[in-house]
Amino acid sequence: MSDSAKGVVFKPLLFILLLVLAGWQIYSCLAGESLVTAPSDVGFLSLGIRSILVLAWVVILVSTPNSAGVFYPLFLGFGAMFLANGTEWMLLIRKIDPFMMNVFDLERIFSVVMVTIGLVIWSMERRRDDMSSRTLSATDSLTGLYNTRYFYQELENEIRRVRRYGRELALVLIRADHLREYNDKHGYGEGDRVLKDMGQSILGYLRRSDMGCRFGANEFAILLPETPTGGAALVGQRLQDRLHDLEFVVGTERHRMSLTVAVVQLKPEEASLGLVRRAEKLLEDATSQGGGMVLKD
Repeated sequence: MSDSAKGVVFKPLLFILLLVLAGWQIYSCLAGESLVTAPSDVGFLSLGIRSILVLAWVVILVSTPNSAGVFYPLFLGFGAMFLANGTEWMLLIRKIDPFMMNVFDLERIFSVVMVTIGLVIWSMERRRDDMSSRTLSATDSLTGLYNTRYFYQELENEIRRVRRYGRELALVLIRADHLREYNDKHGYGEGDRVLKDMGQSILGYLRRSDMGCRFGANEFAILLPETPTGGAALVGQRLQDRLHDLEFVVGTERHRMSLTVAVVQLKPEEASLGLVRRAEKLLEDATSQGGGMVLKD
């Protein structure tokens, strides 16, 4: 049975069980003697409003899709609250047995604990879902790297950190040479496989502080915070070797990709677009020389 089918069956059963327990509790409370003094209208009104609200919460919870971790604590908490309200109704008109008074106190404590647990779990799931949504919106679906829009956002943030703390920032651009010809010969599906494998390989190499991005049809961008030019050039060389070692098999043919790498360091007072344009110019110069090399500015 699927989870949705289980929910359709179990939720109404839980609701019926709650009503049965409420009926038993009210029946038990009715065994007490009637009170001589009449309850106040304010007490009736206040309890009536609370009872309607709690019942509404239970009905909404039963009819709304939620994870088990959220549904069961909240249902138990609101259910206990509903039962406690039933006993409180009886307290207005009857003398309640001490045993039922103990049950009443336990229900109130239990309801607060379970509702708190349910709300905490709901908050954690909501935060996790929000983080997942933000990650998906910033990620290139093919390579698993960040997309170009997110790259420019983070580049601006990194430049502000450089200005504030006097740190260094390097940018590495990597181009897969002749990928267009590879696509024309073997199809875009094979070309996508090349980009996907390269993206995963880049992800496996970078530090936690580095950021890899899909940058154009056949290019990747790597932001290297707190990295001098020499260190960035070494990263570029190692990534070139790492990606060149990837082998792509199409039928009986085996292919390795030629890669051109440009490495630039952020200059004082340089804007983000200026840094990117310098890297792209260096990449074009390297490509015009035949590609398959690492150039640094």
